[in-house]
Amino acid sequence: MANKERIIKQRVNIDFPIGLLRKIDADCRQIGVTRQAWIKIACDERLRATEQNRKITSKVK
Repeated sequence: MANKERIIKQRVNIDFPIGLLRKIDADCRQIGVTRQAWIKIACDERLRATEQNRKITSKVK
């Protein structure tokens, strides 16, 4: 693997309510990504926001 870091992956199974999946799928169609990609993006965005909030909160204390 030239110039690429090997990423270890683990498969997970998640049950979502149908209504939530319909909303996710609609957004997937709108932005042109797969459901799996959307979930990865959403998790990454949420974790980055949480990390940023923690940094801001720790500066205020």
